[in-house]
Amino acid sequence: MAANIELTLKDVMLSFPSLFSPKKSEFKDAQGNVTHTFSYECNLIIDRDDPQVETVKKAIRTVLSEEWPNSPPTIPADRRCLRSGMVEDPDTGEQKARWDGYDGKVFVSCRRKVQSPHEPNPVQIIDGIRGPVDPETGKRPYPRLKESDGKIYAGAKVNAIIRIYAYNGAKDGNPHRINASIEAVQFAGHGEKFGAKPVDVDSAFDEVEGLMEDGFSDGSGAQQGQSNSAIDDELL
Repeated sequence: MAANIELTLKDVMLSFPSLFSPKKSEFKDAQGNVTHTFSYECNLIIDRDDPQVETVKKAIRTVLSEEWPNSPPTIPADRRCLRSGMVEDPDTGEQKARWDGYDGKVFVSCRRKVQSPHEPNPVQIIDGIRGPVDPETGKRPYPRLKESDGKIYAGAKVNAIIRIYAYNGAKDGNPHRINASIEAVQFAGHGEKFGAKPVDVDSAFDEVEGLMEDGFSDGSGAQQGQSNSAIDDELL
């Protein structure tokens, strides 16, 4: 059995959630055979200086040493569940945010595979406030959330239980990996939805020169074949 460690992450930001219905992915092997997998997924964004980052790192080091006690392999960053929210811009060489909300952050990429999209959802998704007392148990359980509740979305704050584990690819002829599965998610507060801020079109665009109200040009703009920008000059 693969080495694994369960962790609870608190007050992290949710991104790319597919938690109420599994995401379908397609894989093609060297022989061209296509297989489909289904998984519940999300990214959990953490501030780079949050102590929880070191907790995740420690768990990764532990499962590495437990799975490969004699000589732990070097596993590339894109095959580890903990990744930087920054990437290098291929044009400028400068660091930039990988996606909206990732600037200066790190994130844990989590996935929980299922055999079929018709299987019951194995990820427990709950509210942050307990419900009324259950007369049978005498306890106040957390209400289970539905997608329609509007509390689980990209940008929401959540607490999450994850499981860090090592995947020994040598057994299947695949690359080694350090993965994280998502076990449970608890709503911890609303946040700004990623991509929700509208574009300010009045500031983003300049008025189109030479365009009349009927949509036709008055002829004062650049004519076909003329060089009208530095970009055109660079193509010469």
